[in-house]
Amino acid sequence: MRGVVNIPVADLRREPSFRSERVSQALFNTPVELGEERDDHISAVLPDGYTGWMQKKHLIYPASMPVSDKNLKVKVPFLPVYAADRKMKISVLTFNTRVRAFRQSGSWVSAGSNEKILGWVKKEGLIEPDKVRFSIGDLTRKGMEFFGTPYLWGGISPFGFDCSGFLFTLFDYFGKKIPRDTSQQIKIGEEIPVEKAKPGDFFFFPGHVALFAGRNKILHANLRGGGVTLDSIRKSDKNYNPVIEKLTCVKRIV
Repeated sequence: MRGVVNIPVADLRREPSFRSERVSQALFNTPVELGEERDDHISAVLPDGYTGWMQKKHLIYPASMPVSDKNLKVKVPFLPVYAADRKMKISVLTFNTRVRAFRQSGSWVSAGSNEKILGWVKKEGLIEPDKVRFSIGDLTRKGMEFFGTPYLWGGISPFGFDCSGFLFTLFDYFGKKIPRDTSQQIKIGEEIPVEKAKPGDFFFFPGHVALFAGRNKILHANLRGGGVTLDSIRKSDKNYNPVIEKLTCVKRIV
């Protein structure tokens, strides 16, 4: 049975309890394959293959139509959603969320999912997926928009990222599919010597991953910095991060 996420960001839990470990998340309008029901939870499989349990009230199911690849993407960290009067905020959409546009009125778009109209958003916060141009420079600059975003285990949104979720979301926005988890990401790409690293390469550490931004800098969501930071791997710099001393390998993914 297919369902779709009905709130800005829904948690995927290891067990059917809100106290259970958060293993990942899904954004509004994400299609989800659903199975066993247990009290107020239902087993779920996300498009990236992650499995767990979600709260029923965070979903619409069964979904009547498949989610279209032609939905618009949210290109800003947070996009407020307004009621029909376009004055009262009623919700928010987060970066990389895909929405259906129902109609346009001036600079406003009526947006939602195939299952419902959510409200009105500013058109300037949306982009057609085929107009997102990928380059390492653009990807790095987009990533820097999230400085200060808190670290959140299992997080994939500007409410909070974990290390692999941050890179997974960034690359997905640019149409580049990579695995969700660090343990999966390290298995792809070409391993290269650290001295030959280029911007866009992945730096792997025990249980952690960062994006090399060039000029001896790594961009990553990390506990030490409390969230998304740009740290130096050069010991003489003030923002030096000693995590580099535990470097496992460098991979070129794209």
